[in-house]
Amino acid sequence: MENVKTLLPEINEQYKKRFKRMLVPFEFFSKRNKNYWDMKRVCFEKGLLGNQIDQKISEILNLPEIPPSLDKDAWEKYNENLNLIQDPTKKRIYEIAYTISRGLFGLSDCHHNKYRIIENWIHMIGTLKMSIDERKHGTERRRLGQILFSYAFGLDKWLLGIPMNFTLLDLGYIDINFDIKTPLLYIYESLGPKNAVKQWLAACLWYNLCYNSMGGLENFDEKMQPKYKEIHEFARKYGLSWRQWMDSALEKASKSEIPKKEKSIQQIKMKKHNNY
Repeated sequence: MENVKTLLPEINEQYKKRFKRMLVPFEFFSKRNKNYWDMKRVCFEKGLLGNQIDQKISEILNLPEIPPSLDKDAWEKYNENLNLIQDPTKKRIYEIAYTISRGLFGLSDCHHNKYRIIENWIHMIGTLKMSIDERKHGTERRRLGQILFSYAFGLDKWLLGIPMNFTLLDLGYIDINFDIKTPLLYIYESLGPKNAVKQWLAACLWYNLCYNSMGGLENFDEKMQPKYKEIHEFARKYGLSWRQWMDSALEKASKSEIPKKEKSIQQIKMKKHNNY
């Protein structure tokens, strides 16, 4: 293994290049360049600015080429190159360089995790560690689960016509370690008195919060475990439901269909009787 101190001048130069590479997408994030497809090419296409900086980093430390992320076989090339590097320090630098070269899910600055990813990049460059030790796995998922629950729960109670004071009173005996009050107040104060249009739109929003395929509250993994397991367990423990209104609406709908069916059967019988 080459000593880190002997690599220090090269690593310092690499730091500068890596920070420069990290900032390339910010031309788009800051809206200085609003052309998404143009910036995507600049950041990730072979021979253009992002890739040019990547290759400079490779040259400084005599590392294999960093494959452009737009290449179809980029991941395979990266793993092949990684296995060729013997020195652990250089190997880690190559891992970090490739990770940053892929951007924020491409150029997706709307992703909820973007600031954590940027923090992680800076940490990787400065410490040569792939993750922040103090950061607990699943923290972001738990936070999102709590937010989704708070809004779905609040919308459910508003749709039921339960006054805000009674909703807060029902939660008063529970030891809640996250802020549910702010979303509840926001829902009740923003929506105000119920009418047909508000009810329909609020129900649509509730459905999206619960069943959105990208991360809804009711999402389950391949083992049929809830994605937001902690919040499901919390709700079950205290008997809190975010689907009372929907369940009652479905029940009413199912009951209203029965008389129609019975009526249609009766009409068929009468028609047959009249034909004789």
